[in-house]
Amino acid sequence: MSAAGVATAVYSRAGADVPNVLVLQRAYDREANSGNAAHDANLLVNDALCYKRQQPGLFYCIVAFTDRRDPDRRLNYDISEVSAERGGWQLKSGLCKR
Repeated sequence: MSAAGVATAVYSRAGADVPNVLVLQRAYDREANSGNAAHDANLLVNDALCYKRQQPGLFYCIVAFTDRRDPDRRLNYDISEVSAERGGWQLKSGLCKR
């Protein structure tokens, strides 16, 4: 990872204006209301590392998640794109947005 990438990653973990685990979980849970058949109510976001994109309010996030039904709580990973919208953060791709 480049120095700029590391700086962005560190900023993303510390900054309040970037998505975090709670933001990503809420954005994912909101997808249930949209009737998305790919939505799984048992998905639990455990960690996220977000990188700011050139476009304002748009981020790529490496998301670690588990299935609440999995007794071993194995980690799964996905790359998600989220954006800051007027009504809150929205999931643009990844997780249930295939």
